Amino acid sequence: MSLQKNDVLIVGFHFPHMGKSAGYDRLSSYLPFKYINSNNLIFGKSRFGTLIRKINLLLLEFKIILNQYRYKTIHYLYPENHLLFSIKKNRKNIATLHQPIEWFDSLNKSNSLINHLRERSYKKLDGIIVLTSEMAEKVSLLYPSSVVKFIPHGVEIFKKYYKPISSLQNLNMVIIGTNFRNLEIVLKLVEYSNKNKKKWVFNFIGMDASWKEKLRKYNRTIIHPKLKEDEYLKLFSSMHLNILPLEKATANNAMLESHSLGVPTIVTDLASTKDYGVSTTKYFKDFDKLITHISVFETISVENFNVLKEKTINDSSKFYWDNISKKIIEFYEEIKYIKK
Repeated sequence: MSLQKNDVLIVGFHFPHMGKSAGYDRLSSYLPFKYINSNNLIFGKSRFGTLIRKINLLLLEFKIILNQYRYKTIHYLYPENHLLFSIKKNRKNIATLHQPIEWFDSLNKSNSLINHLRERSYKKLDGIIVLTSEMAEKVSLLYPSSVVKFIPHGVEIFKKYYKPISSLQNLNMVIIGTNFRNLEIVLKLVEYSNKNKKKWVFNFIGMDASWKEKLRKYNRTIIHPKLKEDEYLKLFSSMHLNILPLEKATANNAMLESHSLGVPTIVTDLASTKDYGVSTTKYFKDFDKLITHISVFETISVENFNVLKEKTINDSSKFYWDNISKKIIEFYEEIKYIKK
């Protein structure tokens, strides 16, 4: 028997620094189940890390307790931020884990009450969704009583923003964000471009103050101000390449959005980035390989570049939320029949 509308309760929130189309909470729009969003509770518009936001997330826990008796399955979208004590017996409890494995390892070594409550809650989970295949094996060892499954993060369909390129006179590259990004590689790349008088233009989006200070001294770098989502997607879609020098990663919105906009990505070779690659994605383990990849894109014809862009956007469909949501529902069905 298939799941009914009132069988599942989804709980989570939207990070205020993300555009409305970004973030794992978008999943809730593609599932036919009840969703409790902490942004709709008191203090729901406050910044993360502040006391009032912590109160907001605490209220979310209490709201879950008050509502969960109506549902057979509870799915926690961002448990690392709020899940402390709301898991109760006689329900199937599922969570999607987002943090790297080191974050969960550290819970065992922490003496704080909050981390103790978190760890105890995670051990009660019936099912865990992880966002990379590498995490699946590691999380299974941490929480052996849970069924752990890798299901990728999803992305919206951005075909309306798609732009074929008309020129390769300048190679326009975008570098988005600073979290887990390798600043050393970024600076080395910009220095190389300046020194060798390359016709490469670097567009930086979402830079923090320390990055801005280091990047301003270079030529052919554009540091964009905070952009509205529509502005961001239009700018992103106009780029030739998405450059992602990473130190570590789980899912990466910039990589997923790049696929959906038809912009090829050159990314650090990690197990996690392999999970999110498409046929046009290029991987590098060292700086020389990064330069080699960029140089290849620099020399192909406009016509062939557009073929690669179309291939990128076509390949991105496997990550569309509509397809990811079907995998999630299959997991709900699987967990429904698990007996502990």
